[in-house]
Amino acid sequence: MIIYNNEEYDINILNNFDGVAVYGNSNNKFKCVSNLDNIVENSLVYCESYNFLLKAVDSKASYIICKPENFSEYNEKNKINEDKTFIVFPYPKIIFTNITALFKKRVSITGEVGKYTIINSKIDISTIQIGNFK
Repeated sequence: MIIYNNEEYDINILNNFDGVAVYGNSNNKFKCVSNLDNIVENSLVYCESYNFLLKAVDSKASYIICKPENFSEYNEKNKINEDKTFIVFPYPKIIFTNITALFKKRVSITGEVGKYTIINSKIDISTIQIGNFK
């Protein structure tokens, strides 16, 4: 899953979250959210475990959301990667879910069947979702 948006976001997106600590590069921006299996440049990811945090640090992601205990362990063993923005919060998935909602703006329209359209018997084209995604 990679979800893009036309906008770039920065650290100010976290203004409504209490208890969030930010480390590393606070000037970074991100344009998409990614899962850990398919991280792209300038993306935001979240990690539930220390091993996933290590994977994210070695990726092209610019924002990494992680748990305090995982960040502490990383910080004890490694120098903080100043190219990354670390968002430290006890429940990373909550922040990730809220930010992901910014990328899910879609338009629904009624589908049409053209003159040369071939439709498999199990396909429903009554609603088509159009988004600004790559």
